[in-house]
Amino acid sequence: MSNNSTDRLFRGIAIGFVIIGLCLLFASWLTYYQTRAFLASAVSTTAQVIDRTSTSTVKETTYYHVIQFTTDDDKRITVTMRSGSRGWDYQIGSSVPMLYLPADPQHAMLDTFGARWFASIAFGVMGIGFSGMGMLAFMQFRPLPRQAIGQPKQRRARV
Repeated sequence: MSNNSTDRLFRGIAIGFVIIGLCLLFASWLTYYQTRAFLASAVSTTAQVIDRTSTSTVKETTYYHVIQFTTDDDKRITVTMRSGSRGWDYQIGSSVPMLYLPADPQHAMLDTFGARWFASIAFGVMGIGFSGMGMLAFMQFRPLPRQAIGQPKQRRARV
């Protein structure tokens, strides 16, 4: 591979990293916006952990909390959390802070910083990392200015 085609390849890869980074930054903004919209309408309550479910692969098991709470209009709601963990965060019978939408109580989340903001922060950090690496790589493989190739620098005549 010639030096010129190698530079073009690396510039293409760098541009790919920037595009992936921008997509991740968009995902960060989108999850932030959705979380803010959820928080604007959500109602806070205390729930009980009543059970746990799990999914297993050959290498690991992921646990999901089964939470039960009562809405403001006295409906008892049971929800299995959509995000899981490898460990067991709460014991059965534990009280946990919850947020839910009154119009759709099944749309509920734990009222913790991680539950609220983890996705947005993770997408943002990865987006900054990918975009930054792509921009740095692109700067490294940009075409050299003409005077660096051996052409004398042209001076402007003063008037």
